[in-house]
Amino acid sequence: MFLARPRGWRNQVWETDHMQAPVLVDVEGRARRPWITWFTDCATNAITGVAVTPVHPSRESVLAALRSAVLREDPYGLFGGLPEKVRVDRGKDFLSRTVTAAFDLLDVTVEDLPAYTPHLKGTVEGLNRAVEGMFLAALPGYARQPRPGKRASRPKDEVLLGFEDFTARLLDWTLWWNTEHRPAPLRGRTPLDAWQDDPTPLRDVPAADLWTFTLEDAGTRMLTSSGIRFKNRDYVGPWMTGQSGIQVRVRFMPITTTASRSTTPPRAATSVPRIWQIRPLRNRSAPYGGHGPPAPAA
Repeated sequence: MFLARPRGWRNQVWETDHMQAPVLVDVEGRARRPWITWFTDCATNAITGVAVTPVHPSRESVLAALRSAVLREDPYGLFGGLPEKVRVDRGKDFLSRTVTAAFDLLDVTVEDLPAYTPHLKGTVEGLNRAVEGMFLAALPGYARQPRPGKRASRPKDEVLLGFEDFTARLLDWTLWWNTEHRPAPLRGRTPLDAWQDDPTPLRDVPAADLWTFTLEDAGTRMLTSSGIRFKNRDYVGPWMTGQSGIQVRVRFMPITTTASRSTTPPRAATSVPRIWQIRPLRNRSAPYGGHGPPAPAA
């Protein structure tokens, strides 16, 4: 038995975790167990951000979930803003250089918990248990069905959900959790009720700045008459006209995971590499809350 922490106020502390769903889904003809990466607010039990990947999560899925957690504009909804602290459990993805740099620039403290101490992040661990018991256990392909005696093979006629269908259903469930479910610690309120009842001011980040801080840095490239060469492709933009020969810094999303939050979920995305931002080199930006990031290239 462990003592409960004081609930605190919204965005005082978030917890984050990866969870491999105990459900087989169809990913391009292969049965796989998808991974869920999410952030939850400890004071209100709100799921602030979530990303779903068909393979083992990485720093990119952490950044995708972080973006969806922080942004409060459409289509992300009311929950979000910058937390004061985020608790993680020594996962290499959460503590990667890219992720820790993003937290540092956003002025968010990272609490790296000791190994094998799930009780120290009880809010997100409780969410992991709840999503299995309330949602995942009822889906086709649930992988923890009790089978007496010798473990039998799965029914040959069982039809698994596709990855995009699974993701859409999970996002619907997170919407239900945030707006209709009444967790016992909230004493009859929904996470949305608890969030709206809390007068704590929120620290918002402009979407353009957040994308700058949470994209992978690919270093510098020379701008040529063909544009920017990156991963065997040429990328061009109107601002490049007459700029041939300058050095630019490339930031990109190596994979695009499905990411959503508590309101209308966006369409499931693909895993095709994509350039999100290319800009001329400027002076290094100050942490958010100081002088701010460099202005986008004209």
